[in-house]
Amino acid sequence: MAKQERDDKAKVRFVFLEIEGGSAALQETVRSFAATLARQPPARTALPAAANGAGPTQAKAPRMPAEVDITPAVPPPQGSLFIEEEQIETETPVAPSRPKAQRAIPRPQVVPLDLTSGPVTLEAYCAEKQPDSDYKRYLVIAAWLKDFRNIPSVTMNEIFTCYRHLKWPVPPDPAQPLRDLKRKHNLFDKVEGKGAYAINHLGENDVAKMGASA
Repeated sequence: MAKQERDDKAKVRFVFLEIEGGSAALQETVRSFAATLARQPPARTALPAAANGAGPTQAKAPRMPAEVDITPAVPPPQGSLFIEEEQIETETPVAPSRPKAQRAIPRPQVVPLDLTSGPVTLEAYCAEKQPDSDYKRYLVIAAWLKDFRNIPSVTMNEIFTCYRHLKWPVPPDPAQPLRDLKRKHNLFDKVEGKGAYAINHLGENDVAKMGASA
């Protein structure tokens, strides 16, 4: 294989200076020129070709520092659709309230009562007064027990017993009308004893007004 010859050329330039002036100016000029030459970058020397026949290896350019974004942050305008993450509030779900437990309704009991003897029985008294609501029936029963059986106070048990005797439908809560007649209408008074109520003079006046001849 023939050996390839390369004709490498070099170029050299010599600078000749001719300076006129005094010795002080001449020295200052020489120092400035020497300093200028000292600041010149060294000549770039071509690297020899690689062994595999490739061209001369190029020197890598120095890596430039990454660009830094110095643009100031601009807050979004009012009414903008862009909302910062920390401004988003999440509502905590509220646990549904538990339904209140229904009050247990006590069951009334039948008590021994004489409802058929005497000059005026309970059935005859009710037929005369003709009560057409539970409130009026409670008043009539309490008035009859007070006037004809000397029982001044009643509970839901006495009322329940009389309802069963007269075959009237019993209210879902037999004690509720007694509480209403006391709290809402002031026709009964609460007396000593659990669930005991007594008809007062206002209730007796209402009973006296009842009936076909009233």
